[in-house]
Amino acid sequence: MAGFFTTTMTRLLTGTAAALALLAPGASAFAQTAESSANRDDGGLEEIVVTAQRREESLQDIPVAVTALSAQALDDRQITNVLDVASQVPNLTIEAVTGLGNSARVFLRGVGEDQAQFTADAAVGIYVDGVYYARTNGALFDFLDIERLEVLRGPQGTLYGRNTPGGAINVISRKPDPSAFGLRGEMTYGRFAQLEAKAAVNMPLTSTLAATVSVLAKSRDGLSFANGINQQVGERSVVSLRGALGWEPSDRLTLRFTADRTIDDSDTSVPTSNFAGPPADLFVTGASAYPNSTFRSSGLALHASYDLGAVTLGSITAWRDLDQTAILDNDGEVRLFSGFESDAAQSQFSQEVTASLSTDRIEAIVGGYFFDENNDFFALTLIGSRANAATRIARPDLSKQFTRSYAIFGQARYELFEGLGITLGGRYTWDEKSFSNTQPTVPATFTAARKWRDFSPKATIDFQPSEEVTIYATVAEGYKAGGFNRSNNRVVAETPYNQERVRTYEAGIKTELLGRRLRLNLTGFTNDYTDLQLSSFDPATGTTRRFNAAQATTRGIEFEASARPVPELDLYGVLGYLDAHYDVFVDRVGGVLTDVSSRKLKGAPKWQYTAGFGYDLGLADSGTLRFAGEAAYRSRVFNNVANNLAIATAGRTLVNASVGYRTPDERWTLTLAGKNLLDRQYPGNGIFIGGLLSAVYPADPLTWSISLRYRY
Repeated sequence: MAGFFTTTMTRLLTGTAAALALLAPGASAFAQTAESSANRDDGGLEEIVVTAQRREESLQDIPVAVTALSAQALDDRQITNVLDVASQVPNLTIEAVTGLGNSARVFLRGVGEDQAQFTADAAVGIYVDGVYYARTNGALFDFLDIERLEVLRGPQGTLYGRNTPGGAINVISRKPDPSAFGLRGEMTYGRFAQLEAKAAVNMPLTSTLAATVSVLAKSRDGLSFANGINQQVGERSVVSLRGALGWEPSDRLTLRFTADRTIDDSDTSVPTSNFAGPPADLFVTGASAYPNSTFRSSGLALHASYDLGAVTLGSITAWRDLDQTAILDNDGEVRLFSGFESDAAQSQFSQEVTASLSTDRIEAIVGGYFFDENNDFFALTLIGSRANAATRIARPDLSKQFTRSYAIFGQARYELFEGLGITLGGRYTWDEKSFSNTQPTVPATFTAARKWRDFSPKATIDFQPSEEVTIYATVAEGYKAGGFNRSNNRVVAETPYNQERVRTYEAGIKTELLGRRLRLNLTGFTNDYTDLQLSSFDPATGTTRRFNAAQATTRGIEFEASARPVPELDLYGVLGYLDAHYDVFVDRVGGVLTDVSSRKLKGAPKWQYTAGFGYDLGLADSGTLRFAGEAAYRSRVFNNVANNLAIATAGRTLVNASVGYRTPDERWTLTLAGKNLLDRQYPGNGIFIGGLLSAVYPADPLTWSISLRYRY
């Protein structure tokens, strides 16, 4: 282990050193280093500085559809993890993958990815401090001492790269601050024996050197009772640790080293069967396999920046890995006839270098990116027969995949005259994947390799007729990498599927009115998807497999509103409308190839809205009461390609609320909070195999908690 750690550290240091040597004496902090600024002295809305275009800009000035939430907004709205984000962003759907409660199923503007297998890449990229999280495994993580969250909607291929055709989710952590000591701590107790402790400390070491340490520990009892094993299932147990060391030896040079570790021993998600019809209670299951799971994830990163004046240079060198074992009961019945056991191991290394230019009329960035990834995956698939209980096949297989990706990119905005600018950008990517799949029951080992190339351009024109209004129009492209299928069929395993592409036409207007007391942002878009990756019947191979099965169009409107009519009251609203349909899609129905273009895209609700408020009630010299609440509606969502109604998530409205007391010195806060206060029972996801099984995975019921927080 010591040798491995030394080797990894050497790669981090030499990678950064090489990047800086190539560019000049240093590098600029990747734009994620910008801090949110909140100016509320005049009673107006807070001004949030974002880094969606890899440089510090006001949220309202950038010609990009982006939702940004400060740490205070996240606290007020009870947004504690990636799963909670969906209600705050128009046309965004986030749920857990079937069976794996910490793996993300993310759809934005109608297209995403719901496979946790390493052969399938995400369509919405997740980044923490500029580091890409390549796997959906573990992507539903809890937020730990973060400064800001940004969700970019639409293709981000130019600046963020492959696997972002739907958009990108950026998590920006607090940076070490050498100017002052800081301490934050929180203890929480809630329903189902929820226990949670969080702490974060900022420690100045010298006038130029500081460190931060953050820790989270949480647990909760299971929500469902499994008749097959006569016990509660769905327990959660998570511990996360993050440390950062920041050094600013001069006004120009900044270095930051971060390390993180997550240990998640939560149960896998357990479904409830609805094969015989809707269950009387979603939280009573017949599952007969204990939902054992372990997840371990680690990361190291070195950020470096150097300011040369008009030019700023940047480097991010990062390494991550994860290991996950899981036992899944897919059918949710007492007799186990469909199950899955897996052991996944992944590691990735990335290096990015950038050079940014800022003058009176030009804002530009160019850069290069390198990424490699190794995946090892063992699976034991159990397949039974409903007609014959004695028939059950155990099929083991071992798969490996190596990915290497290179990219060069650039983007520049030129101000034609005051208030009018044009942005042009592009990214060229080279992808290589090699794959092997060993099937002991065949017996055989299938191997395949493939290279892909892609160019993702972007063009934007923006106009600011006044300081309060920004109008823009954009044409952009993005793509998701191709891949391979695990299969005991040679043709399927050795025939890759190609990349998925999207072209987006988007227009928007951003406004701040009434002295920055009212903010209204409106976006309209059309996405044209080609070579959409789906699992369905492939006439070319005569099998059901994942391949480029369809073309699709998604169109929609996104509206966001924030208001502060008086300093004590905050109001906010989100509205999303989405028309997501296939243009070309042929599948086998009843043994016959059939045009099924009338089906709706999975993960794509037609309507979504959230409306909420926060109100401060001053108690003279006795402190402050903070009341907050929101209602979030989402229309029906299909959870599989076939649009099977039995496992669809029906339209539902969730109501959350909280009340908190803050002491006069604002150091202590006591909060009582509740989620899903109407106690809606609904499936967050589902699994369906015709004639064999139909089961749904219940989302959380009503929960409440009481928290005590201290800040210094």
